[in-house]
Amino acid sequence: MPELNPVLVKELRGRMRGMRSFVMLTIFLGLLGGATLLVYMALNASISVYSNPNRSSEIGQFLFLMVSGAALVGISIITPTLSTGALAGERERQTLDLLLVSQLSPWQIVMGKLGSSMGFALLIVIAVVPFMSISFLFGGVSLTEVLIAIEGLAVSTLLYTSIGLFWSSVMRTTLGATSLTMGTVALLLLGIPFLMLMVSITSRGSDWFTTVPMIYISITAISAHPFIALGLTEAMLRDGQGALFMKFPIYNSTSSTSTEVYMPSSWLIFTTLAVLASVVLLLITVSRVRAGGGAGRRPSAKAQAQAEG
Repeated sequence: MPELNPVLVKELRGRMRGMRSFVMLTIFLGLLGGATLLVYMALNASISVYSNPNRSSEIGQFLFLMVSGAALVGISIITPTLSTGALAGERERQTLDLLLVSQLSPWQIVMGKLGSSMGFALLIVIAVVPFMSISFLFGGVSLTEVLIAIEGLAVSTLLYTSIGLFWSSVMRTTLGATSLTMGTVALLLLGIPFLMLMVSITSRGSDWFTTVPMIYISITAISAHPFIALGLTEAMLRDGQGALFMKFPIYNSTSSTSTEVYMPSSWLIFTTLAVLASVVLLLITVSRVRAGGGAGRRPSAKAQAQAEG
């Protein structure tokens, strides 16, 4: 049986032994369960079965969208803070030098920190699945939609954790790493919609914005946003399109003709961009750890002597 990464085992034991993780998960699921119950009661009271024979399906679809959106919001808030203290915290406790002079490689250290941070975040994703499954009782939601939502949550977890690890290798304190990580996530979530809004306003009435290259660029850009990517995928699935590809009609006012543009589905674009960004951030983090803990310094002679002794 292969030996588990000792950093991963140590971090997971330390994270799960305390009450913090249990309380955090309980509060999150309690809020999500309460919100789900309130939304169901409101929908059940507002939608009449006589006026709308598809009432059950509409309730199922709305509950699924609500639970998926709430889970993504929760992950966007909780996950970035899980990894910001991974390396900066070791530096603050003056234990990073001992870790660097151990027999563990920088790659093992970073992967152990990544795995422990993602472990708790993925626990949140798994805990949300039963809430998503409630929508199956009402109908109107397919297994494909649920699987894509879970995949989007997992990929978002990887991206946010990688951002936190990167800043943890750059900053000397956990507070500084947390501030920059939350700032980066906020810039990602707010910057992309704002940028696309500015582009759409400035290009209103222009034919160049509806050209095929611009359609590819704009769809790829907004698909870097997890909420937009998963929302656009859901809209395409509801429109009867496939899960892997989507099509957009383009109308050319000059020639009065319309064409259709095909491209990979938005969730696939988001997955590709997020995984690539995570790999780049993790490689930079490993490089900084290999250089001496990311602070531009080598392990002290005292730490090396303690490790050898």
